[in-house]
Amino acid sequence: AIFSFLEQNNLPTEDLGKDTQRFWMICDGDQILSVIGIETYGPYGLLRSMATRRDIRNKGLAGQLVEVLIEHARQKQMIDVFLLTTTAEKFFSGQGFVKVSRESAPDVIKGCREFTHLCPSSAVLMKKERL
Repeated sequence: AIFSFLEQNNLPTEDLGKDTQRFWMICDGDQILSVIGIETYGPYGLLRSMATRRDIRNKGLAGQLVEVLIEHARQKQMIDVFLLTTTAEKFFSGQGFVKVSRESAPDVIKGCREFTHLCPSSAVLMKKERL
């Protein structure tokens, strides 16, 4: 169900399903309203695949899921959480993420498939640090 929801929101799924990932959802019955995922790379997290159903965007659901994800990262003692975005820089800035140069990413993040293949080189890299 998560993969189908992500595909409906034009997000990549071909590399999903690894044991480094964890997803959270907000649902109404069996309907997914919003979803977010994280991949773990040593002491770093990579926020993956955040999406909210189009007809209920701007209701705070995505922000709630970001809070859950960041709390998970804190509990796992991650140093920073990174993300790549082509469309949501403003939203994530409001969530405490800052734009950073792609060159500044740790090698383990630079080597992940989302960084190397799935997101275009024009995607903005953002980071939430000192969790």
